[in-house]
Amino acid sequence: MMPRFILTLVLLVLPTLGYAQTQRSFQAIHNATDKQYQDWVGSLAKAGMHPTHVSVFGSGAGLRFAAIADNTFQGGWVARHDLTSEAYQKEFNQRGADGFRLISISGYTKDNSVRYAAIWIQDGYQGAWAAHHGQTDAEFQASFNQHVKNGLRPIYITGYRSGNSHRIASIFAADQYKTFEARLGLTPQAYQKMFNDWSAKGYRPVCTNGYPTENGVRFALIMVLDKSKPWAAKHGLSAAEYQKYFETMTKQGYWVTDVSGYQDGKEHDYACVFTKPNLVSWPLPATGTAVPGLSAYDDAMQKFMRDRHIQCGTLAVMRNGKIVFSRGYGYVDHEANTLCGPSTPMRIASVSKPLTLAALLKLIREGVGKLTASTKVVPYLGITAPKGQTMDKRWNDITVQHLIDHQGGFNRK
Repeated sequence: MMPRFILTLVLLVLPTLGYAQTQRSFQAIHNATDKQYQDWVGSLAKAGMHPTHVSVFGSGAGLRFAAIADNTFQGGWVARHDLTSEAYQKEFNQRGADGFRLISISGYTKDNSVRYAAIWIQDGYQGAWAAHHGQTDAEFQASFNQHVKNGLRPIYITGYRSGNSHRIASIFAADQYKTFEARLGLTPQAYQKMFNDWSAKGYRPVCTNGYPTENGVRFALIMVLDKSKPWAAKHGLSAAEYQKYFETMTKQGYWVTDVSGYQDGKEHDYACVFTKPNLVSWPLPATGTAVPGLSAYDDAMQKFMRDRHIQCGTLAVMRNGKIVFSRGYGYVDHEANTLCGPSTPMRIASVSKPLTLAALLKLIREGVGKLTASTKVVPYLGITAPKGQTMDKRWNDITVQHLIDHQGGFNRK
């Protein structure tokens, strides 16, 4: 007779933004008309892409769009343009309430009024973020100081004409880059100096925007301390020069990650940033002790993660109360070459629900504490209303089975 044993598997995977994609890629357009941009946005979903960046510049019949899209995640996204200030604010409020976050915004002038183009994504981001528009330079600086004090950094800064002056729009978020430099209102000469000074110290540009002001073209520049990936950047390029530069860099495996169009006199110029993505290759590196007799688990884990383009995960196998297999796969931070270990901590989120359910059913099966599926939870736990308050009597009708089934236990009405 075969010995009786209990086999327990614990699987934790950390999905990356490339989830469910077999090959990462990007698209970009520039010098596009309003209709060309709209048609391009409309084609992205079918191609498995989502927009990541939009820049609108020029005016009247010369209004032009530059934009970027990629396939690094499969969450929801929304792209809008030609929004008045009121329409943009309404859209911003609604998208925020629906769990979307703003990742790109561009202000521009159309029919003598300010319009906005913007992109929101729903990627499950749990960190803090904030966004502003219609600010003066001084108002932006006050927001900047407060957000940085609260642990956020600017991830996007842009400017645009508003009447006889200009205004600033910005996005702040908490991410892995804690050391950064950010400026706005830079002349071309000051922009070049900041670029040279900080790139020599190991910083790379992540946002570069040229914009019109009452005193001529000015630049906003954000640079982060990061030596982990190759990059290149230029500004003052004509449309033809930008196209040639784009072709040269993409042939070398670079992606355009930021592009800004701006009007310098009668001409449209471009500022751009290219980075070389550090793409994950398969099979993923594995950490922990390999167990020859259980190599099938390694194979299954590699296939599971490859099929879903998950770059970080752990797997543990327990037999008769003893861990017999514990491995980590892939990278916690691929760009920094930080491997995932067997005991790398992860946010397990809703994985805790089936574990809690298993423990609960075990208690019921073993009759611990006379607990059953029909046990009424509130009386069982001895929960009472706070002093001086009363509790809805229907709370006493909530059973263990209601909790298992994710039901409220009573109708709100």
